[in-house]
Amino acid sequence: MSDPPKVARPLTALFVAEVVSTTGSEMAAVALPWFVLVTTGSPARMGLVMAAEFVGMAVFGVPSGHVATALGPRRTMLASDLLRAPLVALIPALHWTGSSRSRSSWPSGYPWVPSSPPTPRPSSWWWRTWSATTRPG
Repeated sequence: MSDPPKVARPLTALFVAEVVSTTGSEMAAVALPWFVLVTTGSPARMGLVMAAEFVGMAVFGVPSGHVATALGPRRTMLASDLLRAPLVALIPALHWTGSSRSRSSWPSGYPWVPSSPPTPRPSSWWWRTWSATTRPG
């Protein structure tokens, strides 16, 4: 058996690295809003996080193309990963230190968030369904 050409090895390594990186980025795009929903219980905050993800891409998308052209592909990938790593590491660090809000602290002062957590109405269909399925006996 002959060895694959030397050009194929770097290309294969780049392809594998790109697949791993893209998979991680896409998982983070789903996991971060989900994390916000689970820890705060607020769909409004989850929506804000999702909007912030897309606004960042929209605002920095076109200008970053010019920067990438000026820096070159290798330096651009290294710089973006070095800038993104501390930001991603900040999420669990803030959660572990208690700096991020938890479900028990309801946000106030935001015009789009109600002043108190919503209470379930017994007349709603989901409340009746949940009550019927969780009653003992």
